[in-house]
Formats: sequence, structure tokens, C-alpha cells
Amino acid sequence: MGKLLGVDIARRTARAFRGKLARAVLIKVTPATPVPGSLTTLGAPTRTEHRCFGFLDDWPGEFPSQESTRAGTKVKRVDVMATILGRSIAGGAVPTPDDELRINGTTYLIMKVGTDPTVSVGPSATYKLTMRGV
Repeated sequence: MGKLLGVDIARRTARAFRGKLARAVLIKVTPATPVPGSLTTLGAPTRTEHRCFGFLDDWPGEFPSQESTRAGTKVKRVDVMATILGRSIAGGAVPTPDDELRINGTTYLIMKVGTDPTVSVGPSATYKLTMRGV
């Protein structure tokens, strides 16, 4: 496991927040592949669930009025943000755009994933997700 200044930031963050965050499920979505023997028919995408912990988050600064662009991503008023702890994700899965997150009874499509600076030396301590309701 990578460390920053001798400290495993991801592990420390997960321990500090243990039992204090909402239960969530990261749903990894693997795109459909062609059905054997057919060039035009696709099978169903594969969906794998990974338990994790996190929280819905507020937008930094002023919330977009209707639609705006933030860090290269079009953002609408219906979009939400969440933060999940990297070490809490079962199986060590990593969220990517087009995956889903189920938290507080609602499922969201992940549009953008941000990481913290520790990602260069190991798993991200937190993942900041920009999401839209499914």
C-alpha cells in the first residue's frame, strides 16, 4: 500500500470515519459485448455490486442555475455530488464514469470521478463523484 510521508492516508481516513457515514453500493458496469456468432446483437452489460461508505455532498461555491460547465463536465441543477471512502469499497473496486452509486435509497449514474492527491502513491482516500439520478 502506498504511503504519503510515511502515513497510509486512505487507511487512516477509513478508520476515522468508520461507522459515521451512510452505507452505499458502488455498481461497476461493464459494457455489453457482442453475442457470439452475431455482429449486431449485444448482450446485457455486467453489473457488479461493491459495498462502501460515503455521503452526499454540497456543491462547492454557488450551485449552477440551470446548466454550466465545471472542470470540463456539463453540470445540471439535478446533478448531485457524493464522496466515498476508497478503503471502504469492497474488493478494492475503483469508481469510473458510467458506473452507478446507490446511496440513501437512490441510484445515481456517475458522470465524473475526482481523486485526492494521495492517489499517486496508492488508492485514493476519497473519491468525489459528480452524479445524475438514473
